[in-house]
Formats: sequence, C-alpha cells, structure tokens
Amino acid sequence: MKCINCQTDNKLKDRTANRGRCKQCNHPFVFEPTSMIGVKITDPMFAKAIADVSVNDTLLFTQKQLFYF
Repeated sequence: MKCINCQTDNKLKDRTANRGRCKQCNHPFVFEPTSMIGVKITDPMFAKAIADVSVNDTLLFTQKQLFYF
C-alpha cells in the first residue's frame, strides 16, 4: 500500500514492522486492508474519495456526515 504522504510502497511486512507507519516518512496508516472483513479500504482510496466529493476542497464534512455518507 502506498503512503499518502510520500508515495512510498509499503508491504504488509514493512507496515507490521513499523507498527502501522510508513517505512520512509513514519506517517501513520489509518486503514489496514488485511485486517478488514468485507470492504477493504486503503488510505489512498479514502483520500481520493474525500477529494472527489469535496469538489477541490470547497466542501467540508463533519465526522457524522461522512460516516452517514
């Protein structure tokens, strides 16, 4: 999975060894797709979804609104 901060590809082994952080920049990963049942979400996928619905950062969502959406 690629880090959304530095674009470094981190394998599961790398993420596990660094306690869920990027091996290059130490940025924490929010989602771990290997531990999710059903829908597997990655950090880049979530960032793209937010960018797509926020219309170039002109809209803002609260946590409750985002969860509902």
